[in-house]
Amino acid sequence: MSKPGSRRRPSAIQFSALPTTLAYALRRVIHRVRRIILLRGLLATFATALLALLVVMAVDATTVILDDKWRYLLSGGALLVTLFTATRRLVIPLSRPFTPVRIAALIERRHPELEERLSTVVELLSGEQRLIGSERLFAVVLETACADVENLDVEQEFTLRTVKPRLVAAGAALAVLVALFAVSPRPAGRLFLRALAPFAEVGNLYAGMLGVTPGDAHLIVGSPLEITAIAASALDSQPFVRFAPPGRVRNETVERMSLVETRADGSRVFRHLVPSITESFQYRVVSGFAVTRHYQVRSINRPDVTSLHLQMAFPAYTGRQDVLLTNSLHNLSAPAGTRLTWTAQYNRPPMQGELRFNNLPVPGVAVPGGGQWSTTLTDGGERTWAVLLKDTYGHTNHPVLHTLRIHRDAPPQVTIVLPEARRLELPRFASLTLKCLMVDDFGIVAPSVQWALNDEPFLEVMPIASLDATSDPQTWKADVPLELSRFPLSEARQIRFRVQVSDNMPDYLNGPQKAFSEELVVVLNHAAASVAAQVATEQGEKIEKTLDEVERLLEDSRKGAEALENQQQDGKAVADPLKALEAVQEKLQKAEELARNTAAEAEQSLYAPIAKVLAEAARKNLDDATRQAELAMLAEKEEVSEEIRALREKLEQALEAYRDLQKRNEAFAADLQKLIELDELAMKEAALVGKADELEKKLQMDALIQEQEALRREMKEPLPHEPETFEAMLETRKRQLDAVKSEAARLAAEQEQLRKQTEALADPALRESAAQALAETAPESRKQATPEAIARARQEDLARRAETLEAITREIQESLRDWGQPTERAAQLTEEAARALEQAKRQADEAQDKMAAEDAAKTKPDPAAAQQEAKALSDAAREASEVAERSRDLESAARERAEQARAEADKAKDAVRQAVQEKAPEDAAKAQKLVATAKQAADEARQAAEEVQATADETRREAETKQSDEAKAAAEKMQESAEKAGEAAAKAQESLSQAQEA
Repeated sequence: MSKPGSRRRPSAIQFSALPTTLAYALRRVIHRVRRIILLRGLLATFATALLALLVVMAVDATTVILDDKWRYLLSGGALLVTLFTATRRLVIPLSRPFTPVRIAALIERRHPELEERLSTVVELLSGEQRLIGSERLFAVVLETACADVENLDVEQEFTLRTVKPRLVAAGAALAVLVALFAVSPRPAGRLFLRALAPFAEVGNLYAGMLGVTPGDAHLIVGSPLEITAIAASALDSQPFVRFAPPGRVRNETVERMSLVETRADGSRVFRHLVPSITESFQYRVVSGFAVTRHYQVRSINRPDVTSLHLQMAFPAYTGRQDVLLTNSLHNLSAPAGTRLTWTAQYNRPPMQGELRFNNLPVPGVAVPGGGQWSTTLTDGGERTWAVLLKDTYGHTNHPVLHTLRIHRDAPPQVTIVLPEARRLELPRFASLTLKCLMVDDFGIVAPSVQWALNDEPFLEVMPIASLDATSDPQTWKADVPLELSRFPLSEARQIRFRVQVSDNMPDYLNGPQKAFSEELVVVLNHAAASVAAQVATEQGEKIEKTLDEVERLLEDSRKGAEALENQQQDGKAVADPLKALEAVQEKLQKAEELARNTAAEAEQSLYAPIAKVLAEAARKNLDDATRQAELAMLAEKEEVSEEIRALREKLEQALEAYRDLQKRNEAFAADLQKLIELDELAMKEAALVGKADELEKKLQMDALIQEQEALRREMKEPLPHEPETFEAMLETRKRQLDAVKSEAARLAAEQEQLRKQTEALADPALRESAAQALAETAPESRKQATPEAIARARQEDLARRAETLEAITREIQESLRDWGQPTERAAQLTEEAARALEQAKRQADEAQDKMAAEDAAKTKPDPAAAQQEAKALSDAAREASEVAERSRDLESAARERAEQARAEADKAKDAVRQAVQEKAPEDAAKAQKLVATAKQAADEARQAAEEVQATADETRREAETKQSDEAKAAAEKMQESAEKAGEAAAKAQESLSQAQEA
């Protein structure tokens, strides 16, 4: 039972009131009727649609339709007819309600014998009519109606007879369509598709007789389009091309196609050329009844790179910052190891991009709107690269070929600029400076100078401390001073040098790279000149040749001018005076050019003072003579004689000036040579002093080591008595002292030569200019040789020697104290000698301080008497220098004697120790003998001190003669030092004598 308020369909309410048997029978009838109506309607609609399509196809096949709107109208009409039939035959019948009363009436129309019993019962039971009469009678009628319905056969009552006509019609239409497809499938299919879908781009029935190329196309803007139509032999009409903007058929323009070829089978070939595509359009070809579809031509831009960036990430060792380049990417260069990253943006998507480096693809990734590629440069050489693009239609870009030069890190280069010669002959005490130029791309690492003796391999290395930058960022320079006296050249014939440099290339690039300069071979020759002397000789010869050549040219010019003058005075006719004057002018110009060039080259040489005078002479004399020659050439006939005479006078003046310059150059060369020799002697002195110091240090160190070892052994066990070993050691010491003596003797001879050369330097101004030029050319070889400096150096030597003697005496004292009572007297005497030496050292220090105070207290001389006083001081200084050098020779001899005495004292000390320890008379006799030898050495030291005293007296007397305060002070200090040295030697001798007695 339904809920209150709910609504049900009337047919449902009516069926629910009927008996079950009756309701079931009526429902069966309804279902049967509905199926018949549905099937009949579908067949009718299908037949109508097929017939409509056939009609449209027939119209399309028999009519040339150029405007697509007619296709839309035909297809629309067919669609409307089909819809009308479907509505009329299917929708409306099925939409009517099937009530029990209607079905009962439908059954009674087919069975009149029911006498409306069924319809009456249904109406009364469904509530459509009110029951009037006997209920028993109604029950009888109901039972009769139910019996009638039960005996009803629905399939026989409602057959499919009404469906057959529609089925025949649909079948016939379908058979016709199938027959068309079977007979001519392509034309039938084209017509069917055009009728069914008027918007489809399909040609008409006869379009198959026309073959059109290229059909649809995507072309680059500006490219041509050639349309080709091949008409079958059945088409005898002229083809036309109809152009229109996309989707606007009514605005078509018609172009006639040209016949190109008629083939053997009767077909004809027509073409039409569009020279340049500027925008998109559509076209179709029409020939008689044949109409092709619309072909679409799309104009597109050629694939292109709108922006291209190249990032160059240089290797870290180069020190260069990363570079980002845009568009200007031609003729680039980068070192090996650089990381390249290209980023490109395209003009339109979608696009397939590829970067080919040296014709090989580079891996890349897609980025929004473009692509990115990366690679690392390895080998050197020249490479090409380009970006290749291709769109989905196969169009490519016009690739731009770029060039990239990959340069490997060039190995460094090093050159010895000075000295220019690669083989020199120098003495062992010489000094030279290597001026080097080093070139590398990115940096120099660990520059050094390698040296080797004779033909040995280069093993020794001297690092170059610092490099100086130049204006070129890839070039560095270095000056390496070399003092040959510091090398072990005692047994060497020659020494070889070369400069080694390395660059900073990392290991992953197979670095670093090394380079070596050419070898500089220095042949050791004691008689050879120094570097400065050789340079001075070479430069002097060049200046001399220039002056000789200028003098020759001036002399020739003077003779020519004199000859012209004589001819003018004699009244003889000169064939061509202008030609003779031109010859004179040409020689003058040549001489002037030669003088100026030589002066410019010599400005930075040792002959810089002469170069200045030479340049001034060229400007003043040669220039005046040249101008006078020009005036003579331009003068009037009556003035030629006067101008030639003036020219001759100018030439004579110039010739005289250059002859004076030659004399001055000779004097300057002689003075310069003497100054260079003086400098060489200073270098020899420095070399000998250095050797003496080294030998002294070596001897002292050896003695100390031996003494320490001996004392350590003595503390543990008795000292063995080995007189043969002791005497051998003593003999070795004597030989070493003899070597020092020979060196000192050679130094004395060289000092005597120095004295003689110093006397020759009488001109202070010339000596100063030569010394300045020498200092600029060879700064490493300049030494200070003033008398004050020499005296101060000698004073320091005396103090140092006193300290050495004091140390030796103290060592003897300390050593002897350890032996107890037998050596107490010797220890006491040694202490006295030590005190005497200490006093001598103290007095020497006081004299040195006094000399420094007097030097600081000097006042500036009166400017009026400056020149005279400077000359007197120079003479006195020279004399003091000579005396000081002689005193140095004597002091060296004294030093040798003191050293020998020290060695003898050492031997005596060892012998005394042995004698005390072993209590052996023969050892004591040996010790006595050694003490006597030491005493003899002390006597020699005393005599050397007396010679120093005598030299100091002579210095004082010569200083008094020269009336020079500075020289007197130096002599007095030298005398005082000599006296103190004599006292120290005397005390040392006395101590040794007393030690002998003990």
